[in-house]
Amino acid sequence: MAVKDKKYYLLGEVLTVASNKQLSATGSGAIASSLAPGVGFRLNGVQLHFDSAQTQDTLTITCNAGRGAPYDTLLYSRSMVSGAITDLVIPFGVGYEFAANDVIDVAYTGTDGDGYGLTFNFQVLPVTG
Repeated sequence: MAVKDKKYYLLGEVLTVASNKQLSATGSGAIASSLAPGVGFRLNGVQLHFDSAQTQDTLTITCNAGRGAPYDTLLYSRSMVSGAITDLVIPFGVGYEFAANDVIDVAYTGTDGDGYGLTFNFQVLPVTG
């Protein structure tokens, strides 16, 4: 199987096959961020930093499947009620490959209202056929 000679773009940046990429978001309070590169990809991980320890709510990472709601999948869920959490590094990697029309969503109510920095780490997969 040969890789097709095609360029893909995300926010104006060329996505090269098998290169490691990052997409970041910052804000305060609620988190509603998505990764949608528009090409087949592997989710390698998610990093999240809060300005101070979180004491409420639940963080979720889901795959909003391009094939439809019956295929949507919860990938990760964590209650932030205990543990004084300020930093999370959530590894994924091999086995977390997604189609071009899949979207990874990170959601958090953010009742504490603190600032955050979120980074998706992903890799573009080769197009074959």
